[in-house]
Parts: sequence; C-alpha cells; structure tokens
Amino acid sequence: MKIIIGGDICPININENHFKNNQEVFCDLQNEFKQSDLNIVNLEVPLTDATSRILKSGPNIKGPVFAAKSLNLSNVHVVSLANNHIGDFSSKGVLETIDVCTATSIKCVGAGADLIEARKPLIINAAKKRIGIISMSDTEFGIATNTKAGVNPLDICEASIQLINLKENTDYNIVILHEGKEHYKYPSPNLQKICRYLCDIGADLVVCQHSHICGAWESYKDSNIFYGQGNLMFDHANRNSKNWNTGYLIKVELEENKVSIKQIPFKQTFPGIAKLNKEESEDFFEESKQMSKNVLDQNFIEESWGKFIQKFEPLYFSVFKGYGRVLRKLNSIFPFAKFMYSKKSKAILLNAIRSRVHREVVIDILEKEVNGK
Repeated sequence: MKIIIGGDICPININENHFKNNQEVFCDLQNEFKQSDLNIVNLEVPLTDATSRILKSGPNIKGPVFAAKSLNLSNVHVVSLANNHIGDFSSKGVLETIDVCTATSIKCVGAGADLIEARKPLIINAAKKRIGIISMSDTEFGIATNTKAGVNPLDICEASIQLINLKENTDYNIVILHEGKEHYKYPSPNLQKICRYLCDIGADLVVCQHSHICGAWESYKDSNIFYGQGNLMFDHANRNSKNWNTGYLIKVELEENKVSIKQIPFKQTFPGIAKLNKEESEDFFEESKQMSKNVLDQNFIEESWGKFIQKFEPLYFSVFKGYGRVLRKLNSIFPFAKFMYSKKSKAILLNAIRSRVHREVVIDILEKEVNGK
C-alpha cells in the first residue's frame, strides 16, 4: 500500500486560477498522487462563499468552493482541516468546506459541526489495510465547541484514548498536528516530548504541519515524526524565500512486515509545483540528513530553541502591552517594552501563563471578552 501526505494547500491569489478549470493541480508530482492508494493533504483555508470574518489575531483567508473539484481530480482522498484558518469565516465557512469536500468524494478529518464531530478519527480501508487518521490543531482561533462548528484542538487526554482504541482496530495510525513555531525547522523541547508520547501510545507516523518550512525528520523507536513539511501550494505576499517555496511530500509504503518512508522534495512555481533540479535535490537531502542527526541531540534541541525564540522577545512584550502596529514596529527596533515591567510584574505574568489553573481562567475570561459574552 502507498500513502502520500502533503503539506499546506491554499488555493488563493495566483493559485486560485490554477484550481479553476477542474484540472489536475500537482504538475510534476501528479504521478505520485495517481500511483498512491491514499493521498492526504492539509487544506489550510475554508472553501466557502461565507463573508462573515471572525475576530482573530492574524489574517482571515478563504478559497473558492470550486477548488474541491480540482483536488478530487488530482486524486486527493482526505483533507486534514485541523488548522488555524479553517474557522476564519465562522461556523458557516467550516460547514460549507466539509459539505463541498464531501460532495466531491473527499473525506474530511479534524473539523466538524461541534467538538464531538471534530474529534472523530477517520479510518480508511484501502489496499487491504486499515489506516487510522487523527488531525489536531494548536488551540488558536476557530476551535470547535459543544455548540459551534470548528476544528479539533490538540488535547493529549483525548488523543491518548483515541490512539489506544485505534491501535486495536487498525494496521497503521497517522497523527497530523498543526503545531510548531512558524519558520523553525526543529521542534521545541515540549513539542518533541508530545510527538514522542503520541508514538509511545499508538501513532506510527506523526506529521507536524504549520511551520511553512521543511523541518526535521526523526526516527523514534518504531515510529517516524516529521517536524514540518513546508508548503504544498500557498501563494503569499512575502513568498520570495527558499524556505517558503520549498516543501516535500511524505511517501509511505506498507508491506507485510515492513514500512518504508521517503521524502519527495519540490518547489512552488506560482502556480503549481515542480521537482527540484539535481543540485537543489542534493542540497535538500544533505540538509535533511543533518537535521535528522541534530533532532536526536537533546542539548542541540534546547540550545537551538533558546536562540530562535530570543528574537521574539520584543514582539511578545509588545503584545502583552497591547501595542498596535506602530508601537510594535518601534519596539522591534528599540526594545523598550520589557523595561516597563518590574521583575515582580514579570513573575506575576509568568505565573498567569505557566500555571495550568491560571491559564485556564485567563483563557475563559478573554474568550468571553472577544466573543462578546
């Protein structure tokens, strides 16, 4: 059995026209999708005509409903919907996305009409194998509730129960996480701990999507973890970077008592994607090999994470102060916001964020404020 997993798809901007004519969209890589028994991609935007945007941090984006037909013609079987944009145009956008995908014979996982539906794993029967798929997202905006459509939030307790149950009824289990810091190739120490735990309780493959960059591949016990696939097709205003434009497919081949996995790298061509040339491919695999070594070094993971997050200090102190765009920009050039906190006030802020109980209280208070309740 062959499985292909692709990263973030956003049929917006130039890519929107690429999806317009009911055509195959994966260009040089289309044969990989044709020859595979199960193809899964992350649909990063709702496919909807809804116009009501939710109030959130970050942009609200959506794609056209007709894109579902081209995904179907391109042999996409499953779309993972647990991400930070599916809920951008309210519950209506979530439900319409599920409807248009279902109408074109594409199965959805990671979102639903309510939290119970959003949490449901998907079991696919293909090529005499039973494949379990769980899709979860970091708890940003668009999360499902008991009464509202949305995406499945990462909940270790729920995931544990599901994976234990799936392990008894499936041949291979895939967990797709919309997790990790954007533009960072490695996991944070805590994300690595989470992914390894998911493998310990039943995941055969954990794929982190969301970072928009080609991340490290970790072989952990009998399982595999990928910390970022890069974009599959995502046209963006600031697209002129190698990291943004390079991605890879994950190809899994399941035989009787053997699992083989490989990366298939490509670059975005706006619209579409293309295989890397020989030099680009050699560079990709050389870097991937080095990252696979680095990700097993705990000291490296901790030190690399510490260096990476240091540059975000001005941004977060600006956010804590409630600064708008102008003051945030000024603070990024002349970092002054952190000096407006005493050491005691920083300790109080740390406790409000780090403590599970205080964090739960803060989240519930702010959700009521943002949602006008």
